[in-house]
Amino acid sequence: MDGIEREFHRSPRGPSPADEDAWSLVFDPLAKRILVRHVWETGAGSGVADWDVTEFLAQEGAAQTALVEFLFRDGEVASTARALGARGGAARAAKMSPARRSDIARRAALSRWTR
Repeated sequence: MDGIEREFHRSPRGPSPADEDAWSLVFDPLAKRILVRHVWETGAGSGVADWDVTEFLAQEGAAQTALVEFLFRDGEVASTARALGARGGAARAAKMSPARRSDIARRAALSRWTR
């Protein structure tokens, strides 16, 4: 896939400093699809998993919060969130229903990549 990938979160995974998780927002222009890619590295091995944005935002955790903050950090995206009912910015958006967060996340991601 020849697309656009933007990392939004990285965290330690295990006892070794090299053990870590990384999450990126990925846009596939051929499929016209946005997804979340999780890449992990450990001493025992590594892996990659792709998630639909809706599935990813339906869960709770630091990576989900980081994605919401990544998407809502500039004024244009914040105004889009306000128009859809997220008047408090990223913290408020994190409390939205997964379906609403997913809709806003898709719109915001497309907005960031089409500038």
